[in-house]
Amino acid sequence: MIRPICVVSEAAISYKQISYVMDALSAFLQLLGVFDLVPVVGIDDVIVGARMELEHSLAEASFGSPPNLMVDSDLLADLFSQYCDKRNLSCPTNLRPYYVIVVDRDLRYSRTDQFQIYGLRTKAYNAIITVRDYFSKTRLADDTEERIKNTTIHELGHMFGLIPETRTADVFVGEHGKHCANKCIMRETAEPSFGLVGIELDRALCKSFCLRCFVHLAVEGWKIRSNR
Repeated sequence: MIRPICVVSEAAISYKQISYVMDALSAFLQLLGVFDLVPVVGIDDVIVGARMELEHSLAEASFGSPPNLMVDSDLLADLFSQYCDKRNLSCPTNLRPYYVIVVDRDLRYSRTDQFQIYGLRTKAYNAIITVRDYFSKTRLADDTEERIKNTTIHELGHMFGLIPETRTADVFVGEHGKHCANKCIMRETAEPSFGLVGIELDRALCKSFCLRCFVHLAVEGWKIRSNR
């Protein structure tokens, strides 16, 4: 059976912001050729209890003072996984889903890390994404859609195995893991530059991955279709 993907957000996230995440997720699954195979649980039918557990986890993993709350991403991921395991949260398929967690907070790898991030893939192959814009003073005000979609696609790429430990070519190894060294959405930066907006999202997404990353995703899609 194929594990579903559940998008769960804190209460402060708007429906429009969630729609950007869902659009990116749908386009990504279509790129892999598995859109009809991987169940997606969204904002309207979120797993009972998942949002409550996220709010509990955020309360424990956050530090600082409003409105500048920061989140220890590693701690958030561990707490959320523990809560879900304890409550045995599952979809109607009775399989534990992969979670895409969406927050509106200053995301850090840990409390001691000064590096602001837009998202990360956790050790349990879930993803955490923030909709917060760290550079609003230097960016155009209308880049929100592309930035959220860019981050979502990037973290989904990590969830589906990019960049694998076995890959040695065209790789940048930084303080926060492996990323693609090509002009690719899997680079370490999350700058919006791939045109992931509007009705041309599917076409733009195909061009946003370099050939090496695109081939990897094509193989992952084939594996999913073969094991359905």
